[in-house]
Amino acid sequence: MDIAKKYKLPILHRTDLIKSLIKVNNFKVIGVLGAHGKTTTSSLITHVLNYAGINPNYILGDIMFNTNKNATITN
Repeated sequence: MDIAKKYKLPILHRTDLIKSLIKVNNFKVIGVLGAHGKTTTSSLITHVLNYAGINPNYILGDIMFNTNKNATITN
């Protein structure tokens, strides 16, 4: 954050960034909510969609083992 402040870059909360990505790109969204298992459930949904050839954009709470990433955003 120090670098962002130094260069006067905007600092966004994660939810504001996600909201902007959805709005600008007109993404369809699958939201996973709850107290436990959100990352696991989101990872499984992402894996199934990838396997089906849909290649979704995703932002997860942790790294997926099969991709070694926690997010993919494309146009």
